Amino acid sequence: RLKKLGFAHEMYRNNRALAFHAKMTEEQIHLYEFQRKLESKTRESCFVGKSVLATIHMCVLRGLTADAESVRYKFKPSERNFYHTKIRALCESENWEELRKFAKGWRSPVGYKPFAEACIDHGNVDEAVFFAQMVPESDEQLSLFMELKQWDFCLPLVKKLRDITAAEIMMRECQDPEILQELEETFGST
Repeated sequence: RLKKLGFAHEMYRNNRALAFHAKMTEEQIHLYEFQRKLESKTRESCFVGKSVLATIHMCVLRGLTADAESVRYKFKPSERNFYHTKIRALCESENWEELRKFAKGWRSPVGYKPFAEACIDHGNVDEAVFFAQMVPESDEQLSLFMELKQWDFCLPLVKKLRDITAAEIMMRECQDPEILQELEETFGST
């Protein structure tokens, strides 16, 4: 495969009109070589033939953070794609400590809602609550807490947003008499 890519690169490189194709083929060759090095390093044959983001995902799953960063800097996927990929991989590997470090490292270009959603998808309510609290938009926070059935977090948001629909759902599903009483005092019996 590498020989065929090399041959294609030479063909494209000789024609100025195909400069883009030459550059893409060259990047594919570099990715293929990097993936082969990863396979020899890990003694696993799971990297070759994957996309850039899939390679990053596989590296993060295996705890190869430095290699994931190398792929990121060498092949330059968008920041948003990189963040989404790393968030999913850290949750999939249940590396919650590293997920928190990643969230605190730089200002997230995707916000904190994807962190909370990924934690929900992987069944970690405590981490989902932690990240939901970091979401700055009250309506998005409320939807996350409603999904998690964290009524004590929902109550102040429902009152702040005056969200009657959310209040009705809470009145149907919540079992906490104090929260129910406060909802009835604020919204009446809907």
